[in-house]
Amino acid sequence: NAEQILLKLVSAEQSALVTELKYYAFNEVSVAGHDVVLARTGYTGEDGFELFIPNGAASSLWAAISDAGEGLGLIPCGLACRDSLRLEAGMPLYGNELSLQVTPFEAGLGPVVSFKKE
Repeated sequence: NAEQILLKLVSAEQSALVTELKYYAFNEVSVAGHDVVLARTGYTGEDGFELFIPNGAASSLWAAISDAGEGLGLIPCGLACRDSLRLEAGMPLYGNELSLQVTPFEAGLGPVVSFKKE
C-alpha cells in the first residue's frame, strides 16, 4: 500500500509523479509539505519507495507517513526485516553478502548471475 499511502500526502497535481514513477527511477516531489527526492528503488523485492530528505525533516515526515499509513497496514520495521525480504528476493547487499573476498557463488547467489553479458 506504499503508493496509496504516499498519495494521501502529495497534492493532486503531483500524484502522477508518484503513480507513474518507474522502478529504479526518481522524481522531486513535495510529500506532506517536505521537498523530497522520491525514488522507486527499494531493494526488498517489494513495490515501495525511498524518500531522500534533510535529516532535520525526517521526524516530521515520518510522523506524517505513519499517520497516513494507519489502517493501511503500515508497520515500522528494522533492518533485520528489510534484510530478510532482500535476501528472499535475491538482492544481495555489498558489504553484507558480497565483497571483494566473497563472490556471488560463495554467497549462494549463483542462480542470479547472468553469463549472457560480456
